[in-house]
Amino acid sequence: MQDVYDDNQAAPRPDRVKLALPVALLIVMFAFPPEASLNLGSLRFSPYRVLLIIMVLPCLFKLLANRFGTILLADGLMLFHVSWAALALFNYDGMNAIEPAGMYFIECFGSYMLGRRYIRNADDFRALSRFMTFFVLGLLCFTLPESVTGLHVIREFFRAALGGPPLPHIDPRWGLSRAFGSFDHPILYGAFCAAAFSMALFVVGPNYSKMKAKWIPTGVFLACFLSLSAGPWVAVIIQLILAGWNRITSNIPMRWGILFLIFSLSIFGVSLFSNRPPVNVFITYASFSPVSSYNRILIWEYGSAEVARNWWLGIGFAEWTRPSWMSSSMDNFWLLTAVRYGMPALIALVWAITSICLGAAGQRNRDQGWIACRYAWMITLFGISFAATTVHLWNALFCLFLLFIGSGVFMTTPAVETKTLAEQEAEERELAEEEYDYENELGWNDDPRNSHAA
Repeated sequence: MQDVYDDNQAAPRPDRVKLALPVALLIVMFAFPPEASLNLGSLRFSPYRVLLIIMVLPCLFKLLANRFGTILLADGLMLFHVSWAALALFNYDGMNAIEPAGMYFIECFGSYMLGRRYIRNADDFRALSRFMTFFVLGLLCFTLPESVTGLHVIREFFRAALGGPPLPHIDPRWGLSRAFGSFDHPILYGAFCAAAFSMALFVVGPNYSKMKAKWIPTGVFLACFLSLSAGPWVAVIIQLILAGWNRITSNIPMRWGILFLIFSLSIFGVSLFSNRPPVNVFITYASFSPVSSYNRILIWEYGSAEVARNWWLGIGFAEWTRPSWMSSSMDNFWLLTAVRYGMPALIALVWAITSICLGAAGQRNRDQGWIACRYAWMITLFGISFAATTVHLWNALFCLFLLFIGSGVFMTTPAVETKTLAEQEAEERELAEEEYDYENELGWNDDPRNSHAA
């Protein structure tokens, strides 16, 4: 019979749980630059795509076999989303759409399923938060010199070793170069860093001293700042606002409903007193320059008109109607999703995210550590989703966004299905103590600690 724990034994540490290897590898592979990709015909095999190709079908089969618990509404909606997107692409290009439709399934559903499979409780989410936070801080060692000197260290190293076209020239801002890190564009680097901010603030920082608890999220903020991109800044600013609201209203009931009411009244006020639509007002203040804000307003106007003309199946990868002098780039993730794949695909994706949020918000009687994970996940998700109205999430950032969505599914399930290591060990300890006491009563236990042992 195994001895029970001593009464003064330290409680199990949550940081004993390490991040699952496939998820850790995926995050590291997100940071491999485009120069590390292998092109075979029309397909580009980046390291993270290779990993997702290997993992997606095993994850799908385990989901269908109920190995992750009950199949949820969000799972079905995500499957519907990728299926409808494939249908839209086949409608656009016939059998030539096999490759892009298959790759969209792998990137979108595969990333979601990795989060769904390997982030199963609060300990797993804390491990994800630690890994993301310190990975971003590690990238800061390269991007801070990059921003000051203008030398794109990671990208240029891989380009020198593996070849590739020169990096696009992007004008500096405020005397600083816009940091690429290892990503295709500074916006993507900034969004990657922004995704770690609330994790650092709510989950990682509080495990350290007060000084480190401040400097860790500050370092993540600095990393995001070096992108010098409005979209990632918006994501972090929104997270700061929500974190501040959470702190100052902690004792107020229905505080999130009050915030939603304030937000709704603000939109109504802008509609009432401004001669511009609320969307145009937001875009104007979420852009660095009048030129970029004007371009984003045109994207919204022409893009929404395209959605109205092709409501069901979108236009696939066809050119959207716009003035000849406008770029084909559409800096709005949600709008581009509707333009390419139709409104049913967009509705399914938004509905899936909403169902996870509502399920997480409805959980009660959870400990403070679990609640901190919920704050980090929901605030990050809202910040990135809001910023995605001014930027497009593509390549690694799209996969990170879907991985993050999947990582929050555990918050919707009952506590009994998502026990952490500490909770499991506490139950085992309680069970061992009960057995120990029972054996004492029967006189079966010869442990020297038992003075009445037979």
